[in-house]
Amino acid sequence: NISLQQGDISDALCLDPFTHVWMFDVAFERPLFSKIAKRFNNSTTAQYLISCKKEALIIHECGFDVRLIKHLPTSMTSSGEGHELYIYKRVNKIVGHGGTDEVGGVKCDPLWSRRFGQVNSGAEAVFEQLIGDIEEFCAFDPVKQRDERNRPIYYEAEDWREPGKKKKPAKQPKASATKKKTKAKADRKS
Repeated sequence: NISLQQGDISDALCLDPFTHVWMFDVAFERPLFSKIAKRFNNSTTAQYLISCKKEALIIHECGFDVRLIKHLPTSMTSSGEGHELYIYKRVNKIVGHGGTDEVGGVKCDPLWSRRFGQVNSGAEAVFEQLIGDIEEFCAFDPVKQRDERNRPIYYEAEDWREPGKKKKPAKQPKASATKKKTKAKADRKS
């Protein structure tokens, strides 16, 4: 059984009841990594993390309680876009409080507990929720329902490449080559 849930990770305290966390984090901002690390580390069930980011960011900068166990190349089926996936295993140096709700004997964060209960109830409950989600999505009007006080936070773009791999500034054409081209054009006109 599987269920999808759209939401803001900031609303969760931990990632319980999940054991495996996969992030397609190619375009994530640094503050988001730190938020997810805090929730991963506060979980009692999260054991594996799959990311597109290297150890330097995941472990050393953001503080995920993990160690790298494998990395492998992957590509997107439709676009052919390729990424390296890094698979991490929890080392349990940091033990969190975990979820505060209990669903079927399993600790859950309140953000996930309703969906987890639906998945455990069977396919019919998941299907009913899916229909409700589609109706809610189709009724949403972002212009009419925008709250002026809660504008989205925009972060400055960051260059995630290693320092040696940053783009070099474009070369400027040599002055003598430009003068020759200008002179050639002037000669043709006369």
